[in-house]
Amino acid sequence: MTSRLLITGYPGWLTNRFLETLQDYPTVFSSIRCLVHPKHSCPELSKGPWECVAGDLSDPKALRDAVRGRDVILHTAAIIHVKKIDDFYKVNRDGTRNLLEAAVAEGVSKLVFISSNAAQGFCEGKGKELDESSSCCPESHYGKSKRQAEEIIEEYQKSGKIQTVILRPAMFYGPPVPQRHLDIYKRVQKGTFPVFGTGDYLRSITYIDHLVQAIHLAIQKTEANGKTFTIIDREIPTLNEMIRAMGEALGVSVKIVKYPKWLAQLAEKLDGILSAMGIYWMLPHIIGEAHKHIAYRIDQAEKILGYDPKINYREGYQRAIDWCFAKGFLERKTSKKKAVFFDRDGVLVKPLMREGKFCTPLSLEEFQIEPKIRELMKALHDRGFLIFVVTNQPDIARKRLEATVLEKMHEWLLDAMGGKDVVTNIYVCPHDDTDHCDCRKPKPGMLLRATSEWGIDLGKSFFVGDHARDVGAGKAAKCKTILIRRDYNQGVEADEVACDLEAAVRSILAADKR
Repeated sequence: MTSRLLITGYPGWLTNRFLETLQDYPTVFSSIRCLVHPKHSCPELSKGPWECVAGDLSDPKALRDAVRGRDVILHTAAIIHVKKIDDFYKVNRDGTRNLLEAAVAEGVSKLVFISSNAAQGFCEGKGKELDESSSCCPESHYGKSKRQAEEIIEEYQKSGKIQTVILRPAMFYGPPVPQRHLDIYKRVQKGTFPVFGTGDYLRSITYIDHLVQAIHLAIQKTEANGKTFTIIDREIPTLNEMIRAMGEALGVSVKIVKYPKWLAQLAEKLDGILSAMGIYWMLPHIIGEAHKHIAYRIDQAEKILGYDPKINYREGYQRAIDWCFAKGFLERKTSKKKAVFFDRDGVLVKPLMREGKFCTPLSLEEFQIEPKIRELMKALHDRGFLIFVVTNQPDIARKRLEATVLEKMHEWLLDAMGGKDVVTNIYVCPHDDTDHCDCRKPKPGMLLRATSEWGIDLGKSFFVGDHARDVGAGKAAKCKTILIRRDYNQGVEADEVACDLEAAVRSILAADKR
């Protein structure tokens, strides 16, 4: 079945992506018409098999002309940042009403509305994520204007004059990248980024192709009619995790600078005062939301729409930033970094002997971290080294160690070493020898992956281990190798030998100074 589609809000980030990926979806449109605001209207916009017509959401005649002969409307046009508060309501609410009036008058069958998570508001934290049945408590005027537009749409749906679907994405991201996100990536690439409070605030976000997927499903499925769906990624990161994911994609280590939470609360109050005066100022508005949890559930979209968001935020940011590199909007840093790679068991974690043989801990009770580890890691970090843990954990493949236990071990280890501000990453090979993977030491796969992701100069880097496999991996990657001498590795040779972890770190610092 084919349909004739009208798109509002073209050209725009979402509409551009929707049109350039049409071939990836089974939805068939016999014709596509794009409503273009007069200030954007120009012949160059019709670059594909669609027509463009000029029109404004405040112009009833232009809207009637635009919707005539259409079966479905994808309504994305909205205003996010304004000069006057009233503009939110004129465009987002009243413009939606005008469009619906024209659509009903011309016999349009269906309207899919791109709303916003701001129409629902904030949540209280992990385990208290909102869904579509949660009450709507928008706090910003943008959110209120979107919610009021939703209420108008719901009224039209109840009247039976037109079928409607409301999609609520959160902040979306991914290629193509708009200027405002490019500015954020450039800031992260400089190596520091500010947060207010702890930065451990949940942030539901929407990879742009996930939203495109949801639009096609909403158009295709009659079960979606009359319903509202939250459209976000399945995984919900914290603000800190988002920043670090951007840093990984950019190949930089990001220092998160934490400002007091009360500064964000003060900005929130200022935003409220200005809003009461009818004034919108973007800076205090954005800072004022920086200390809040924004998290939702997608159960209804999965069940009714068949929505299936496969891209996690780390991969999503990698794709977005790779697109920026490919387009020349970002330049890759050419200066490479020095690093220290540490094996885990027998180096950072005390050696464990079982029945006279060296073995790895299988329980939290057996997991004993070496003393002084925090001050030693800080000394390396302060000297400019990136710090990595690279560990073989074949007991995962052998079903002797549960993944949840390993995850808890690494939470403890990360905390003991100084947290994510000090440790760049922990790489784990969960395979056994029979898996023939590229990451199991003595193969250098984990070191090479870190090099690719973080721009490391292996010639200036060190590998500290306690086993022949560690020395082999370090040498294969062309690092300087340091072996911590134990009873069980007497025959192993490395570039240097140390009696314990502290001696190994002191040796690295001395070599770096030279």
